[in-house]
Amino acid sequence: MQTTKTGAAQNLGGIVGIAANGYVQVHDTYNAGMLKAAAAGNFVGGIAGNGGSATFTNNGWDGDVGGASYGVGAGNAAGTDSGAQKLGKADMLGQLFGLDAGIYTAITAPEADYPQVTRNPEEMREGTPPVIGSVSEYPAQADTAWAQERTLRAEVTDSWPLLGRVWCSTDEAGRENTCEMQLNDAAAHVYESVHGMAEGTYYVHAESFGGQRADSSAVAVGGIDTAAPLVSNVLFTDTGASGTKVTFEVTDTQSGVTAANIVWKTEADAGYGRGVTDEGNGKYSFETADDPNTAVHMIRATDNVGNTSEKRVLDEGNVLNVSVPVKLMFAVLPNTFGGGFLAPDYTVKNNSAFVKTKAIVTGMEDTAQYSGAENGFSLVAPGSRLAADEMVLYVKEASADAGAFTGMEKSALVPNRQGTFTPILLGVMDSKAQGKFTFAGDTPNYNIFSIPWTDIPTLRAGFSMTLKFEQSG
Repeated sequence: MQTTKTGAAQNLGGIVGIAANGYVQVHDTYNAGMLKAAAAGNFVGGIAGNGGSATFTNNGWDGDVGGASYGVGAGNAAGTDSGAQKLGKADMLGQLFGLDAGIYTAITAPEADYPQVTRNPEEMREGTPPVIGSVSEYPAQADTAWAQERTLRAEVTDSWPLLGRVWCSTDEAGRENTCEMQLNDAAAHVYESVHGMAEGTYYVHAESFGGQRADSSAVAVGGIDTAAPLVSNVLFTDTGASGTKVTFEVTDTQSGVTAANIVWKTEADAGYGRGVTDEGNGKYSFETADDPNTAVHMIRATDNVGNTSEKRVLDEGNVLNVSVPVKLMFAVLPNTFGGGFLAPDYTVKNNSAFVKTKAIVTGMEDTAQYSGAENGFSLVAPGSRLAADEMVLYVKEASADAGAFTGMEKSALVPNRQGTFTPILLGVMDSKAQGKFTFAGDTPNYNIFSIPWTDIPTLRAGFSMTLKFEQSG
């Protein structure tokens, strides 16, 4: 700032002319200009002309102030002009702002006449690279063998006050699976990965603003457990009047699990709160007065680092659990040698882990959806002479897992018109097994020499087949 005052009784200051208000505070400023007082009686100061009752702390100025080295001119109260100094630009950097003049330099922007602080270009070219000290996983495996998450920490220092970038990667070049690190402890110069790390080998890299770089040696991160315990092999034992004993296994191959962290409840309970008995060898149990055939019980297991799993259990010892097809279809393609019969395979699955299940066809009903219609057809018993709108329909084995529908016989399906139907056994399915069945048919022959191809009818019908499932053995 370059200011010239020519009038009498002017208050001339590099920052303020007069600061009469006691609430005014001026601190940590630097006036890089020059003040000239051309008239007698002016109050002149490098920071303020007339300080009044304001407080001035840690201020500096550079230049000529009316021939006298004053921070604040006349009128300021005693003790308010604290730390005002006449400083050159280099001194200003270190004494006023605590910056190293060997690294930073001050330049004056011509358009504004105030100093701008910039890094010394010589330092940028000749600076030394950062120094990477200790690098380790946190928390360390020596302190805790297993953890849900570990981060990477590194002590990084540099001759400059600030680093350009600190990051980690899985390769020495610093390009693969990179992860950013941020300052965690400024006093100790410790940087920490922003996110948790997967198990593996990592390197830490640091780069200064001047482009100097340092790379650490390899550090291993391990002992990370994110897998929840597995609850399995649930068994129900009737204890008589007291209810049911539920026994189960809990496995966790990493951090492990203890009985204190396994609890149970019924689905109707508001929350967990009931403990279990440790039976040894990874087996646990509890007793319940609720019927496990109808009341769903919940088991929650938490491993030693906090991973949690829940399992809903129901006594399936007397419960059938099957999956069945909901819609069955077949088609007949007529030709001169009789109809070509097409039908997909249909799957019946026993979902129970405990119960063998028998599948039986107990009924076949004509829905009468197309009965009497011009394009309807009927099912008849085997051995009948087939009219153009009749056919014999069979159910038979398609394919099966071991322990399901093996040896199933091809059986005719005749709608129950007289109130009788002979049940047809599809087969017995072991636990978790599935069986497949399909349809076959006897269809009428069409002689194209007596019936033109265009006159062969398109027929349709609707039937309802009833499946029954029973516990077997």
